[in-house]
Amino acid sequence: MVKVRGFTRRLGLNNFLGKLLGVAGYEVLLQNEMRRAINEGDCVWDVGANIGWYTLQFAKWVGKGGHVIAFEPDAENAKVLHRAVYGLENVCVEVIALSNVGGYAKFLRGRDQLGATSMIVRETGAESQTVIIESGDTVLARNRTYFPNLVKIDVEGHELEVLEGMATTLKQANLRHLFIEVHFATLEMQGRRWVPLAIENLLVSNGFKLKWIDPSHLHAAR
Repeated sequence: MVKVRGFTRRLGLNNFLGKLLGVAGYEVLLQNEMRRAINEGDCVWDVGANIGWYTLQFAKWVGKGGHVIAFEPDAENAKVLHRAVYGLENVCVEVIALSNVGGYAKFLRGRDQLGATSMIVRETGAESQTVIIESGDTVLARNRTYFPNLVKIDVEGHELEVLEGMATTLKQANLRHLFIEVHFATLEMQGRRWVPLAIENLLVSNGFKLKWIDPSHLHAAR
Protein backbone atom coordinates (compact mmCIF):
# COMPACT_ATOMS: atom_id res chain seq x y z
CA MET A 1 0.00 0.00 0.00
CA VAL A 2 2.88 2.39 0.72
CA LYS A 3 4.16 1.99 -2.84
CA VAL A 4 0.66 2.59 -4.24
CA ARG A 5 0.31 5.67 -2.01
CA GLY A 6 3.59 7.08 -3.31
CA PHE A 7 2.58 6.45 -6.92
CA THR A 8 -0.81 8.14 -6.55
CA ARG A 9 0.81 11.09 -4.78
CA ARG A 10 3.19 11.64 -7.70
CA LEU A 11 0.19 11.65 -10.02
CA GLY A 12 -1.51 14.26 -7.85
CA LEU A 13 -4.40 11.93 -7.01
CA ASN A 14 -4.06 12.22 -3.24
CA ASN A 15 -4.56 15.98 -3.26
CA PHE A 16 -7.51 15.48 -5.58
CA LEU A 17 -9.05 12.90 -3.24
CA GLY A 18 -8.48 15.16 -0.25
CA LYS A 19 -10.31 18.02 -1.92
CA LEU A 20 -13.06 15.69 -3.10
CA LEU A 21 -13.64 14.26 0.37
CA GLY A 22 -13.13 17.56 2.18
CA VAL A 23 -13.70 17.97 5.90
CA ALA A 24 -17.01 16.14 5.56
CA GLY A 25 -15.26 13.04 4.25
CA TYR A 26 -11.53 12.96 4.96
CA GLU A 27 -11.77 13.32 8.73
CA VAL A 28 -15.13 11.58 9.01
CA LEU A 29 -13.67 8.35 7.60
CA LEU A 30 -11.04 8.37 10.35
CA GLN A 31 -13.47 9.47 13.03
CA ASN A 32 -15.96 6.72 12.21
CA GLU A 33 -13.27 4.03 12.27
CA MET A 34 -12.04 5.21 15.67
CA ARG A 35 -15.56 5.39 17.07
CA ARG A 36 -16.19 1.76 16.10
CA ALA A 37 -12.89 0.69 17.67
CA ILE A 38 -13.37 2.37 21.07
CA ASN A 39 -15.27 0.68 23.87
CA GLU A 40 -16.60 2.24 27.05
CA GLY A 41 -13.99 1.92 29.75
CA ASP A 42 -11.04 2.00 27.33
CA CYS A 43 -7.89 4.01 27.84
CA VAL A 44 -7.08 6.08 24.74
CA TRP A 45 -3.87 7.93 23.97
CA ASP A 46 -4.22 11.06 21.86
CA VAL A 47 -0.63 11.58 20.70
CA GLY A 48 -0.38 15.03 19.15
CA ALA A 49 -3.61 16.23 20.73
CA ASN A 50 -3.27 19.85 19.53
CA ILE A 51 -6.14 21.83 21.12
CA GLY A 52 -8.20 18.75 21.92
CA TRP A 53 -10.79 18.19 19.20
CA TYR A 54 -10.32 14.42 19.23
CA THR A 55 -9.52 14.42 22.94
CA LEU A 56 -13.03 15.62 23.70
CA GLN A 57 -14.55 13.04 21.36
CA PHE A 58 -12.55 10.26 22.99
CA ALA A 59 -13.61 11.43 26.47
CA LYS A 60 -17.27 10.99 25.46
CA TRP A 61 -16.72 7.61 23.83
CA VAL A 62 -14.78 5.98 26.69
CA GLY A 63 -17.28 7.20 29.28
CA LYS A 64 -16.74 7.89 32.95
CA GLY A 65 -15.06 4.53 33.44
CA GLY A 66 -12.45 5.17 30.75
CA HIS A 67 -9.45 7.42 30.43
CA VAL A 68 -7.90 9.67 27.80
CA ILE A 69 -4.25 10.65 27.95
CA ALA A 70 -3.63 13.68 25.72
CA PHE A 71 0.00 14.33 24.74
CA GLU A 72 0.69 17.86 23.49
CA PRO A 73 4.16 19.44 23.82
CA ASP A 74 3.40 22.89 22.35
CA ALA A 75 3.00 25.38 25.19
CA GLU A 76 0.31 27.50 23.49
CA ASN A 77 -1.74 24.53 22.39
CA ALA A 78 -1.41 22.90 25.80
CA LYS A 79 -2.98 25.95 27.46
CA VAL A 80 -5.98 25.76 25.13
CA LEU A 81 -6.16 22.00 25.63
CA HIS A 82 -6.20 22.35 29.40
CA ARG A 83 -9.09 24.82 29.17
CA ALA A 84 -10.97 22.52 26.78
CA VAL A 85 -10.85 19.53 29.12
CA TYR A 86 -11.29 21.44 32.37
CA GLY A 87 -13.64 19.53 34.65
CA LEU A 88 -13.34 16.24 32.75
CA GLU A 89 -12.16 13.72 35.30
CA ASN A 90 -11.41 11.07 32.67
CA VAL A 91 -8.82 13.19 30.79
CA CYS A 92 -5.17 13.76 31.70
CA VAL A 93 -2.95 16.16 29.75
CA GLU A 94 0.76 15.39 29.40
CA VAL A 95 2.73 18.40 28.13
CA ILE A 96 5.38 16.26 26.46
CA ALA A 97 6.15 14.80 23.04
CA LEU A 98 6.42 11.04 22.65
CA SER A 99 9.55 9.78 20.92
CA ASN A 100 12.02 6.87 21.05
CA VAL A 101 14.28 8.50 23.62
CA GLY A 102 13.94 10.71 26.67
CA GLY A 103 15.24 14.22 27.23
CA TYR A 104 14.64 17.38 25.23
CA ALA A 105 14.06 18.27 21.59
CA LYS A 106 13.59 21.35 19.45
CA PHE A 107 9.99 21.92 18.46
CA LEU A 108 8.80 24.29 15.74
CA ARG A 109 5.28 25.62 16.03
CA GLY A 110 3.30 25.49 12.78
CA ARG A 111 2.37 28.72 11.05
CA ASP A 112 -1.27 27.68 10.72
CA GLN A 113 -3.75 29.28 13.12
CA LEU A 114 -4.10 26.20 15.33
CA GLY A 115 -0.45 25.20 15.24
CA ALA A 116 -1.60 21.87 13.80
CA THR A 117 1.54 21.48 11.70
CA SER A 118 3.92 21.89 14.63
CA MET A 119 6.74 19.35 14.67
CA ILE A 120 9.97 18.18 16.24
CA VAL A 121 12.91 19.48 14.20
CA ARG A 122 16.56 18.52 14.05
CA GLU A 123 17.91 21.98 13.29
CA THR A 124 17.74 24.84 15.77
CA GLY A 125 16.27 28.23 15.04
CA ALA A 126 15.07 31.38 16.71
CA GLU A 127 11.44 30.29 16.34
CA SER A 128 11.87 26.84 17.85
CA GLN A 129 11.09 25.99 21.46
CA THR A 130 12.54 23.27 23.67
CA VAL A 131 10.11 20.54 24.70
CA ILE A 132 10.31 17.47 26.89
CA ILE A 133 10.37 14.15 25.04
CA GLU A 134 9.72 10.73 26.55
CA SER A 135 9.11 7.25 25.23
CA GLY A 136 5.69 5.68 25.61
CA ASP A 137 7.25 2.72 27.44
CA THR A 138 8.79 5.12 29.97
CA VAL A 139 5.45 6.86 30.46
CA LEU A 140 3.92 3.49 31.33
CA ALA A 141 6.80 2.58 33.63
CA ARG A 142 5.90 5.55 35.81
CA ASN A 143 2.13 5.09 35.57
CA ARG A 144 0.68 1.69 34.64
CA THR A 145 -2.88 3.06 34.81
CA TYR A 146 -2.06 4.83 31.52
CA PHE A 147 -1.91 1.57 29.54
CA PRO A 148 -3.68 2.25 26.21
CA ASN A 149 -6.23 0.09 24.42
CA LEU A 150 -6.16 2.48 21.47
CA VAL A 151 -3.57 5.01 20.31
CA LYS A 152 -4.11 7.84 17.83
CA ILE A 153 -0.89 9.37 16.47
CA ASP A 154 -0.64 12.66 14.53
CA VAL A 155 2.87 14.04 14.94
CA GLU A 156 3.92 15.51 11.59
CA GLY A 157 6.63 13.08 10.50
CA HIS A 158 7.66 11.75 13.93
CA GLU A 159 5.38 8.69 13.69
CA LEU A 160 8.10 6.04 13.55
CA GLU A 161 9.94 7.45 16.57
CA VAL A 162 6.72 7.35 18.61
CA LEU A 163 6.19 3.70 17.69
CA GLU A 164 9.82 2.78 18.38
CA GLY A 165 9.42 4.27 21.85
CA MET A 166 6.51 1.88 22.44
CA ALA A 167 8.50 -1.30 21.70
CA THR A 168 7.30 -3.11 24.84
CA THR A 169 3.78 -1.68 24.70
CA LEU A 170 3.24 -2.82 21.11
CA LYS A 171 3.71 -6.44 22.16
CA GLN A 172 0.83 -6.34 24.65
CA ALA A 173 -2.45 -7.90 23.51
CA ASN A 174 -4.54 -5.28 25.35
CA LEU A 175 -3.36 -2.66 22.86
CA ARG A 176 -5.97 -3.41 20.21
CA HIS A 177 -5.83 -0.46 17.80
CA LEU A 178 -3.50 2.22 16.49
CA PHE A 179 -4.59 5.01 14.16
CA ILE A 180 -1.63 6.77 12.57
CA GLU A 181 -1.53 9.74 10.24
CA VAL A 182 1.50 9.12 8.05
CA HIS A 183 2.87 12.43 6.78
CA PHE A 184 4.29 11.31 3.44
CA ALA A 185 5.10 14.81 2.15
CA THR A 186 6.94 15.81 5.33
CA LEU A 187 8.93 12.59 5.34
CA GLU A 188 9.90 13.05 1.70
CA MET A 189 11.12 16.58 2.40
CA GLN A 190 13.23 15.16 5.24
CA GLY A 191 14.75 12.58 2.89
CA ARG A 192 13.03 9.76 4.80
CA ARG A 193 10.80 8.17 2.18
CA TRP A 194 11.58 4.75 3.69
CA VAL A 195 9.73 5.51 6.94
CA PRO A 196 6.14 4.52 5.90
CA LEU A 197 7.31 1.03 4.92
CA ALA A 198 9.27 0.78 8.18
CA ILE A 199 6.08 1.67 10.08
CA GLU A 200 4.15 -1.05 8.29
CA ASN A 201 6.87 -3.64 8.94
CA LEU A 202 7.12 -2.72 12.62
CA LEU A 203 3.39 -3.07 13.17
CA VAL A 204 3.07 -6.33 11.26
CA SER A 205 5.99 -7.82 13.20
CA ASN A 206 4.05 -7.07 16.41
CA GLY A 207 0.96 -8.95 15.25
CA PHE A 208 -1.16 -6.14 13.82
CA LYS A 209 -3.24 -6.30 10.65
CA LEU A 210 -3.10 -3.14 8.57
CA LYS A 211 -5.75 -1.14 6.74
CA TRP A 212 -5.35 2.22 5.03
CA ILE A 213 -8.52 4.19 5.77
CA ASP A 214 -7.57 6.83 3.20
CA PRO A 215 -4.28 7.91 1.55
CA SER A 216 -2.81 9.19 4.83
CA HIS A 217 -4.43 7.33 7.74
CA LEU A 218 -3.31 3.85 8.74
CA HIS A 219 -5.35 1.61 11.04
CA ALA A 220 -3.48 -1.21 12.78
CA ALA A 221 -5.62 -3.73 14.65
CA ARG A 222 -5.25 -7.09 16.37
